[in-house]
Amino acid sequence: MSLKQPITPGAQRSLERAAQLAVSAGAMRVETAHMLWALWLEEGNAAAVLASLGVERKQIELAVSATDKTIAVEVTGMADNILYEARQFARRFRHLSDELTSEHLLLALTASAGSTLEELGITEDRIVELVYPPPDTSSLPVSSEFQLAETEPAASLPIEHSEPLASSGSQPPPNVTADDSALVMRTIDASANRVREGMRVVEDYARFVLNDRILTTELKQCRHELAGALSVLDNDALVRCRDTPGDTGTSVTTKREHSRQSLTDVVLANLKRMQEALRTVEEFSKVLQGDASVSAAVEQIRYRSYTLEKAITATIRSNAIFSGKTLYLLITEAICQLPWKDVVTQALNAGVGVVQLREKTLADDEIVKRGEWIRSEARAAGALFIINDRPDLAVAADADGVHVGQSEMSVAAARKIMGPDKLVGVSTHNLQQAERAIWDGADYLGVGPVFETKTKDFENYAGTEYVSQVAARISLPWFAIGGIHPDNVNQARVAGAARIAVTGAICGSKQPGEIAQIMAKALVR
Repeated sequence: MSLKQPITPGAQRSLERAAQLAVSAGAMRVETAHMLWALWLEEGNAAAVLASLGVERKQIELAVSATDKTIAVEVTGMADNILYEARQFARRFRHLSDELTSEHLLLALTASAGSTLEELGITEDRIVELVYPPPDTSSLPVSSEFQLAETEPAASLPIEHSEPLASSGSQPPPNVTADDSALVMRTIDASANRVREGMRVVEDYARFVLNDRILTTELKQCRHELAGALSVLDNDALVRCRDTPGDTGTSVTTKREHSRQSLTDVVLANLKRMQEALRTVEEFSKVLQGDASVSAAVEQIRYRSYTLEKAITATIRSNAIFSGKTLYLLITEAICQLPWKDVVTQALNAGVGVVQLREKTLADDEIVKRGEWIRSEARAAGALFIINDRPDLAVAADADGVHVGQSEMSVAAARKIMGPDKLVGVSTHNLQQAERAIWDGADYLGVGPVFETKTKDFENYAGTEYVSQVAARISLPWFAIGGIHPDNVNQARVAGAARIAVTGAICGSKQPGEIAQIMAKALVR
């Protein structure tokens, strides 16, 4: 299947009509109400779902009339988001259709404007129940809820989702006795339960503790794909072979099992529980299934769990490292109104939490020399020190990390030079780049450019819409960057930025410390 699904004629007409409605209303972009109204007028499957949910025409008409006063405030970037979100749902349910449908567009609205639609009784769960009810059996179909959109997956990204497995029955191969088969089924049943339990705990951690949409959807997808992989087995036979009262393991416990020192302990323990149980299912299913379809599918889920563990642990670690560090200064001597050392000193005294040395033209030995001075000053102030683009010089100056752009060194290459304990930051300009950086193992992100900037040339500016998109999805520490100054910092904050990176506003001022204080205070919610 191609990465860009074909769109059904009804869905295409709904998109075009939503655009026409937005233009007629004088709106700058397609908002939730426009899309809802277009789906209703199309009188297709999405309209039938809305009717089943009890949504009336008058409610949508009222929403359309109130767009510029209410929904437009809650929903930004709908024109950029709607197809992206719809494609995620199309991939999640692609075992039912290769096409992007009007139902996927409706589901996309719940992802982009959940609070607005909840008032009308429209939620993702209710739509899924109506459109994709579970089968009568206890097994669920394979589903795909998250994949990096519009880009080819790299080796370090979650492995491409498997297609539904064709049922091959659960008859054991000739060399497996009936007794052996029952024992294998019992083992698979117990281990599959452990996998599901562990996945649910980790998913709830990503959802409720980290509040991370990307990690949550990947975990939810893994759960559904595990159910799809196991659906080729005879679920009734699995349950019949279950023997919880006779399980000797239920009485074998350790003190550590009943104690967790922190939320981090909870999630890490359940990640390991999940991975270990996946391996058991993978190995025992090889005995039971002659075609090894279950084993192969479970193996892929296990590999993806390792990438998930990497992303979750990086998020936990980075949030601890960047705690309280909301202002990030990029120092470039050519921009400074005062001697660059004075700028750094004043900025650190004003509460800057991260200083990046960004010099493109200096000799390597001068960068290292300046880096060593900044490192000493930063650590004395409890701040972090980063070098731009050059991990080799970052190591030489004993910096806390390196920051790379989209056209520079990859995260993996920088990590090889920096080692596991140093930070690797990545500049991102859209959601696809941000998600890729997460799966690649970045420790933090630069998000922008938010506004027009004189320090770097860009053909397009991501703007506050991109800031809002990242704020709604990503819990890995990130800094909004690009043209941010005292007059527009509130716009970045309202869009969702809790941290910002600044060059010109501080370096180009004769009172860098005062400017840093003003911008730091503006970030306090």
